Amino acid sequence: MFVQNVMNKFCSAPWINMQLDTNGEIRPCCRYSQHDKYKMPNIRDYNIEKIWNHKRMQNLRQAFIDGKQPDECVICWDEEEAGIQSFREKYNKKIPIDTTDIISDMPMMYDFKLNNICNLKCRMCGPQTSSLILKEKKKFNNDVFPVEKYWRSNKILNTKNEKIFFDNLHRVKELEFTGGEPFFSKENKNLITKIGKSEYAKNISIQITTNGMIYDKSRLDILNNFKFVNITISVDDIGLRLEYARKGAKWNLIQENIYKFIKNYPNWAIYIYRTINNYNIWYLEEFDRYALINNLNTVDGFLHVSDELSIKTLNPIIKNRIKEKYSNKKNYKHVIDFLMFNNINNKQDKTVQFHKHIRELDKIRKEDFNKTFTEWSEIILYNAM
Repeated sequence: MFVQNVMNKFCSAPWINMQLDTNGEIRPCCRYSQHDKYKMPNIRDYNIEKIWNHKRMQNLRQAFIDGKQPDECVICWDEEEAGIQSFREKYNKKIPIDTTDIISDMPMMYDFKLNNICNLKCRMCGPQTSSLILKEKKKFNNDVFPVEKYWRSNKILNTKNEKIFFDNLHRVKELEFTGGEPFFSKENKNLITKIGKSEYAKNISIQITTNGMIYDKSRLDILNNFKFVNITISVDDIGLRLEYARKGAKWNLIQENIYKFIKNYPNWAIYIYRTINNYNIWYLEEFDRYALINNLNTVDGFLHVSDELSIKTLNPIIKNRIKEKYSNKKNYKHVIDFLMFNNINNKQDKTVQFHKHIRELDKIRKEDFNKTFTEWSEIILYNAM
């Protein structure tokens, strides 16, 4: 029965959500990996309406109906096996569907990563998600990026997709804007404003993920027109460690802006989102003490896309040190579960690559990992490998 598929490995995302990347790729969610078998089309080739029921999307929907587990969804399968709630489970809970139809009406949810315009150079990001990292790589590495202009270009406004999107705005229940930095990007700001002025804003919940560096009340007030507002502020660490990991960030300014959001918009949901990775894994308790003292709502996620920065790929000896540090604290069970899941062998150990990542950026940015992460540097044997 179809209901059994829903309870097993079915995912509702391909029927309800469209995620648009800075390179024009369409995916059912941001965790979806683009492999050959179920690779999604690109809006450089088709408009969003044609893509939504493209043959490739239909094939993916059929796979879920048939109870298959696409390799493209490996992040969800791994998280579920590790006992962590996956995006698949969240989508199924949010909007459960019961269908065997591989044709779907236009999306009820959009996740927009419209361009790479950003005001920071986070060590966890790349040129496709940060215009400043793109500039840095071109200057110091002489890297060439053939599609860099498209990363900066409009994807909805003033394109063939604008009319399609607004003609179907009445169907939309949720919108998510990430980046780049949504409050720094012209298209993001203008698109949010245009939607906010529409008659349908009152029916739409909106989530915006920001790095906390920008607080523009004239732009923020339009969000009060939406049904529900969720501001997620990406803050992975505190103080000098944050400023090191997110080059260009100012910790004091971010703190001020967090308090402004909370004070001036009490009806909004304001969350601090921490992406757990190889830079901040040893300092989770300090971050959590700060959040507790300041009464901040926090949410954890894990870095998946960069193997050398994922805690899953640390050396087993280092993993055991981390496990010892957090093992007697219930609040960190999800961290240990993710850390130790499918424990790697030495051939898959990416710690040396992590060291290389540190050194390359330290040289370019004239920074010193040892000074900022003194204890952690010793634990990962940074100076010995």
